Amino acid sequence: MNTDRVILLSLMIPVLLLASAAEADREPVLSQITAPHNYYFREMYLPRVTTGPSSPAWMPSGRELVYSMQGSIWRQSIDSETAVQITDGDGYDSQPDVAPDGRRVVFSRYDGQSVELFVLDLVTGNVTALTNDGNVNVDPRWSPDGESIAFVSTRADGRFRVFAGRFERGAFIAKPLREQRKSNIDRYYYSSYDHELSPAWLPEGNGLVLIANPETPYGTGSLWLQDMAGGTPATMVQREETSWKAQPDVAPDGKRVAYASYLGQQWHQLWVTRVSGEAEPFPLTYGEFDVTVTDLSTRDPYFILPLIMGAAMLLQQKLNPAPAD
Repeated sequence: MNTDRVILLSLMIPVLLLASAAEADREPVLSQITAPHNYYFREMYLPRVTTGPSSPAWMPSGRELVYSMQGSIWRQSIDSETAVQITDGDGYDSQPDVAPDGRRVVFSRYDGQSVELFVLDLVTGNVTALTNDGNVNVDPRWSPDGESIAFVSTRADGRFRVFAGRFERGAFIAKPLREQRKSNIDRYYYSSYDHELSPAWLPEGNGLVLIANPETPYGTGSLWLQDMAGGTPATMVQREETSWKAQPDVAPDGKRVAYASYLGQQWHQLWVTRVSGEAEPFPLTYGEFDVTVTDLSTRDPYFILPLIMGAAMLLQQKLNPAPAD
């Protein structure tokens, strides 16, 4: 090794050591989350910046959609090519859900420090903070009567847990849906404490279908049905090795649930099964692309929106084929 290389190496070593120390001391984004292996939930579960529409939610009329795009919430008629921006805050807005009265929209907002929930009044344009606790609050879903909101939060213990909140005397009071539970198995990608994700209301408002991982070594968990009255143990709807993106949604008849799964393949597709757990699931979409949109309602009882999204993704794939090896 010549003298010049020795000198260069001696200058580089301190720089590399300082860089490593700075990396070790750097606090991760949203350090409130205590789940291990944060690459997966950051890339696959938390809201992300999108250049196109994401997280669509129907308006009660069935003629309009509300969705997130480029850090804001937008509203668009399905027979129009024009979208109207309806939020313009300082943070990144995502995951909208429309109240049954069609007047309010709940959504999540990332402000650089935390993810909080807000409610937009579509008549007045006023935006009101629903949470303000400095935690990560995502996946908000209105109850069928518009009196409650189910959501996922780290506020209890730094782990993803489902909360159910009600509006009482002008305040939003939320409590954990279930008590903290620790599984008696070894896990590598997940905490030994169970988590809960992606709540979806039954049409009567008396229960939630959600993702949970009790005694599950791999994947984010199976589909479970949790009674809202309390005192009744949760029942398994479908044993599944989900991967953060299941996003279940219950059909208007309360008998079927659609969700995203990569079962037996490398791509997420939409599947449907019975809430009772008495039937084998079957796929709704096929293709070498991801389909994870599930927003069913009385306006879309036959899964039209997910099928349209899947067809659009397939067309995009055909127009932009993968390069040859």
